[in-house]
Amino acid sequence: MSAIIESLQDTPISEPERSSAMLDELLSGKADIRFNGPVTLSDSEPEPDIAIVRLPESCYNGRYPAPQDIFWIVEFANTSLNKDWVAPPCIKA
Repeated sequence: MSAIIESLQDTPISEPERSSAMLDELLSGKADIRFNGPVTLSDSEPEPDIAIVRLPESCYNGRYPAPQDIFWIVEFANTSLNKDWVAPPCIKA
């Protein structure tokens, strides 16, 4: 995982396509990379920009990935960053 993070550190946040291609190459055969698709959480089904989930991809034919399937979620906030930071502090992790 640290190699993936190091590879992405120099990628500007404004270039999600470049980040996506790098992730696809780095994680090929290790995880399924889903773009703008829903994931099922206990109280919602958000659609993150990127969700890195367990293989095989076929296990999601009848459902969306759930918390136990998700390794990593990426949300690019280049257009909503100001709005996201003024949210009530009780929902910040």
